[in-house]
Amino acid sequence: MPNATDMRGLPDPQSAVTPARTCALVGSLALTLFVAAATPLHAQTVVISQVSGGGGASGAVYGNDFVELHNVGQAPVLLDGLSLQYAAPSGFQTFGENPITPLTGTLPTGGYYLVQLAAGASGGALPAPDAVGSTDLNFFAGKVVLARGVDALMCNGGSSPCDSGTMARIVDLVGYGTADFFEGSGAAQGAWTNLGLVRAGDGCTDTNDNLADFAAMAPAPRNQASPGVTCAPPPPPRSLRRPQASTSPRLA
Repeated sequence: MPNATDMRGLPDPQSAVTPARTCALVGSLALTLFVAAATPLHAQTVVISQVSGGGGASGAVYGNDFVELHNVGQAPVLLDGLSLQYAAPSGFQTFGENPITPLTGTLPTGGYYLVQLAAGASGGALPAPDAVGSTDLNFFAGKVVLARGVDALMCNGGSSPCDSGTMARIVDLVGYGTADFFEGSGAAQGAWTNLGLVRAGDGCTDTNDNLADFAAMAPAPRNQASPGVTCAPPPPPRSLRRPQASTSPRLA
């Protein structure tokens, strides 16, 4: 591109492409690309891998309720700006009527993230949590969402439907027991004080069907210090062959 000129036909020193300006532009671009590559972005690759609402109850294994997250993708994910929200299985209570737990930090590929919630009188200590909240989960039935943003979701998916804008904020949803809001064919089965809901495949199985993806079993909470499990990447989309234009002559 030619240099700009001033009214006298001389090169404009402010717009002239000089070696120094070229180096500065290249350096600025390289820095921008480096920062972009080094900063993991929010992605649809974090799932809720365990839910335990029996913490602290009689017969409970652990003294706190908890939710575990798992990064099933192939790149780190920044959790800042995400939150966990909870609503009763049915009725009029919205997600925004319970305490909201903001998340922070970066979840590496295959990593787990432990969110400690309300405490009770019985059970042992959880592994060191990566985030702490005060939400009191129902052990048998409820609805847990991983959401974009820390603003309350003023819906519950049942008596108060979530509009399209709110649905777009939901990264993952687990409805269990008698929940009226869930992914797929049905809610995951209800748990108990000594049982939690555990996603199959070390947290990697995600068919967008709560009933199929979760089973009630002894809780086994994992945090960011736990060994990670990297999930297999999803298969590439199938390429569809375009139909070829017919070369047959038209019939009169």
